[in-house]
Amino acid sequence: MVTKILLRAGFTDKKNILKDLRNIDSYFYQLNLKRITKLFAKRKEIKAKKIRKVLVIINPPGLGDVVVTTPVVTAIKNTYQDVVIDVLMGEGAAEVMYANPNVRNVFALNMGWTIKERIYESTAEKMVVQKHSFLTLSRIIFSIKKKKYDMVIDLDGTVQSALITWLSGATVRCGYHRNDTEHFYTHGKVDERYRRNDMNMVEHHLQLIEAVGIKSEERDLKLFATEEDIVAARALIFKESGENPSILIGINPVARKQSREWFYERFIELALRLKKGYGARIVLFGAREHEAVVADMVSKIPDAINLAGKTTIGILFAVMSMCDLVITVNTGAMHVAAATGVPMITIEGASSALWAAWTPNNKIVRTPFPCAPCERNQCQNAADPHGCMNAVHVDNVMEAVKSIFRNSDKITAKLCL
Repeated sequence: MVTKILLRAGFTDKKNILKDLRNIDSYFYQLNLKRITKLFAKRKEIKAKKIRKVLVIINPPGLGDVVVTTPVVTAIKNTYQDVVIDVLMGEGAAEVMYANPNVRNVFALNMGWTIKERIYESTAEKMVVQKHSFLTLSRIIFSIKKKKYDMVIDLDGTVQSALITWLSGATVRCGYHRNDTEHFYTHGKVDERYRRNDMNMVEHHLQLIEAVGIKSEERDLKLFATEEDIVAARALIFKESGENPSILIGINPVARKQSREWFYERFIELALRLKKGYGARIVLFGAREHEAVVADMVSKIPDAINLAGKTTIGILFAVMSMCDLVITVNTGAMHVAAATGVPMITIEGASSALWAAWTPNNKIVRTPFPCAPCERNQCQNAADPHGCMNAVHVDNVMEAVKSIFRNSDKITAKLCL
């Protein structure tokens, strides 16, 4: 079918088409997509009664990337109450959507669409994929096409996800317009996510789905903890502390992006001052790759609880929900904290409003710096490396803590006990 479409669009050499399609990435970035997609880019009228099945495509698969899409799922469900929602996404943070009661099935792919092992559906089906190829992509497309979705919403906007959306067979196809991919969709908006970094990613996603008439007053991040997650979270805290701490402060000192990390020695000083000033019990979070770093920090903070590498997303959410305050750098765990609704402090430097915590309970600690925010993964300032984060001192964070505690009746009551 795809070959016929390509030939119809003006590509006359069938043999070379099939040869090139073995490398889907390089091929679709080189060909003129307009010649193909304009054949089928007719805008469709949306009839609400006919929207019964919706597929949402999410990529990349980072924890934060996935958490900020949860308001979209909520908005779809609020608009079409009897709708069935499935999600096609990277497998890294698929647990977020498995736990979401508004999602029926989750198709989890290996990171970056390079599927090396399997695609699995949360309820029944399993499809084994041998390697990343045009055949692999075809299997994904045909599997989705069999589901007969009425609407596909592409929150990724890459050529691969746009192609999947286009060939899904859905009457309504919504996505970000970039690199000529607008012709894959019937609805959408120009992708301004990385040109308009004064807007939060949640706002960008919600603006996108307005193109298909989906609006929702409920715009909060949504994560869900099972009873097992809550029991496990309480067991971790009480096992380490021996009792219910009067004030529990969570600290997430690590990030996968070097530019977003604060200095470990300052986190240690901060924890010691919180412990001395408020009698707080400190719990430190981190991913498995940060276990050694966090363990070293915990050894320097008396009675601190080390949960680095010990939690699932659900348990992390449950533990953070138990905290009176969470202090973090800008990373995936920050978005989990934002979903809890607890008071939080984010230490910022390189990050812009695009990836800020989506919650009114977040206090940002930032010191103005000439090259910040830059949104780079690694600091490029050779003259003053990591200068934006170096400009934030422990006193700055402690002032934010005092401000939050002064305005919290819950904390005030605990401190008076």
